Parts: sequence; structure tokens; C-alpha cells
Amino acid sequence: MNRIILIGNGFDLAHGYKTSYKHFIDDFWESKANKFITAYLNEEKELKTKGTCNIYFQPDDEVISLFELKYTPKEIPKEILEKYGQEKMNSFLMFIGANANRNYKFTNQFLFQITSNLSLNKWVDIEIEYYKALIECSTGERSIVELNKEFILIKKELEKYLISEISRKRPPLQSINNLIDSFIINNSINNGIQATSSDKTLFLSFNYTNTEQQYVDELKNGTKKDVKCIHIHGEINKSDNPIIFGYDDNADEKQKSLLEKGNDFLQNIKSYYYNDNITQLQSFINSEKYEILIMGHSCGISDRTLLKLLFEHENCMNIKIYYYVDNNGNDDYTEKKMNITRILGEMSINTKIVPKSRCEPLSDISRLLPNPDGT
Repeated sequence: MNRIILIGNGFDLAHGYKTSYKHFIDDFWESKANKFITAYLNEEKELKTKGTCNIYFQPDDEVISLFELKYTPKEIPKEILEKYGQEKMNSFLMFIGANANRNYKFTNQFLFQITSNLSLNKWVDIEIEYYKALIECSTGERSIVELNKEFILIKKELEKYLISEISRKRPPLQSINNLIDSFIINNSINNGIQATSSDKTLFLSFNYTNTEQQYVDELKNGTKKDVKCIHIHGEINKSDNPIIFGYDDNADEKQKSLLEKGNDFLQNIKSYYYNDNITQLQSFINSEKYEILIMGHSCGISDRTLLKLLFEHENCMNIKIYYYVDNNGNDDYTEKKMNITRILGEMSINTKIVPKSRCEPLSDISRLLPNPDGT
């Protein structure tokens, strides 16, 4: 029986990478806040405080030129404090306090939408927000051309952030090595079927990073030779497999209606960009019965089209969830099971999804992280 290890953002989080939406957006605004502090203290920009507060940045700042300062740094950078002195810093802090509740204007309205929504934690949440905006465009409430431009700029910022974050290499985790060995080499999930030399293993990554590669290499260097990896959503720094960031739920009637609206509405529907990756995946799942091990994927609806293909296939025998556990001991096994149910339907959940009593947490390290996983 073949195996598919389904990798999501929680896999990176378990290794200590700060790759969640919250990590990205906090870093983004901290950087912008520092630029704003310097601009304010240098008196380089016009600050209008009648009705709204317009904060102007350099013309070459392609993401945003006017924005709400939501992320005042917890600590003023030492070099800024030394350069301008405490008196000017006090003036800056008074300005922030006086204007904290004003209506600030964004040039990137989608950035405003995701920044303002404090409930967003996972990448799937941003993709859902994009879909909501897409539906607004279909009813004429906003411009589809502008939305796509704004979304592309967010995607560029995301890729820059991930390239920087992933440059700090993290070693493989013995706990995850043990889970993978147990899944692939020892026994199958369900009936204790012994692994054979003909079994194939596919790491199906929904991440843009390559954290799983160290485990792929270790398996190939050992007794398990037939191992491959598909980055279904592309990879950072790979022009031949660029990142795919968007939405895809072809079971949704509203998405179906977008087909009649023109190509601008389909620009960020993910299934249009899978190319050879989807061909390889279909070949794998059609070849033999398989089991799925979920490592750090939320199984949210923005990937429903692809997950439906995997989970409903007649060759899919079992789905095992490695779940996230927070610092209070709460886990998201049930949430993931509910998400899978939305894809599979209730008829299949008790026959395909492995009971929690036979599942485990992804990694003890995940307890130290502030946010649950997601893609």
C-alpha cells in the first residue's frame, strides 16, 4: 500500500519557523512602523490629521503609501532613539496616541481587509478573505482589476518574507522522524499490513518551503528508495514552479458562476496553475491503494477541490491526523475532522478517518508556538 504524507504550514511551525499569517503580517507592519518613525522624526512627510491621518512613504514603496499604523514597535529601535533623542520620541508617541482612533486610508484595500480582521491566523484564512472580495467584485461592489493587483503585491511580500525566514536552517526533529518511520516502514495505519519493497511514498507539500526535503533525503539514503515530493503550490525561489496563492473550491456555486465573469475573476483560482504537478499526483493516486498522513495541514475549504480529489478517491483507504496541541493542552483534532467532513461528507468519515485514540500530536515543539497550523 502506498503512502501520502500531506504537509501543511503546521509542519514548518513545528520546526520553529515563523511562517504563519500572523508572523508574516506582524513582521510586515513592524518594518513599516520603523520606516514611519524615521520619516516622522526627519519631518520628511506631510501628516494630515483633519478627519483622517495620511501617512506618506517613499514613492518606490510599491505595497502601500498610506496606511494605518496598527503595529507600533514594542521597543523603539536603539539606533533611532540614539539618533533623535527622547524628546522627539515623546513627540512621536504623543502623535500616535492622539491619532490612534482615526480612520486611516490604505492604497491597498485588500491589505486593509486582512490587517483589520484580527481573527485571521492561517494562510487559508487570507485565501478565504480573497474569495469574499472576489465575490464582491462579481456583484460590482469593487474592482476586480484593482483587487488582483493588490493581491499580487501581498503575494510578493509573502515570498520575500518566507525567503528570509527559511534561510535560518532548522535540523530535522527526531519525533517527526519516528512518526514517519512508523507510518512508512513499520505498518500501515489501519490493518497492520506490513510494508513491502514495492510501496511508494509521496510527500505532498502545500507549503512554499522545502522543510520536508531533509526527511525525503533520509528515507532515500536508507532502505526506502521510492520516495518523491510534489510541491503542489509551488516553491519560493523556483521560477519553474512559482508559488500559487489563491482559492479553489469548485463545489461552491459562487465559484462556478465566476466562469461567466471573464478571466480576471479566475486569475487566482489555484487549480488553473497546478500544471505537471497535478498530472504526477493523479498518476500516483490512480496507481494503487494509499493511506494519507496529515502533518500540519488544516484541510480548509480554500483547497477543497484538490483535497476532495485525494480523500474521495476509491484508492484512499485511511486518513490519519497528526494534530496541533496548544500550551493549555487543547488540540485541533476535532476541528480537522470537521474540515475533512466538509469535503468527504458524513458517510465516509467513520470509515476513512482514523480515530483520535490512534493518532498523535505532530511534535512537542508545536506546544511552544503561538498559532495553530494552516496553509
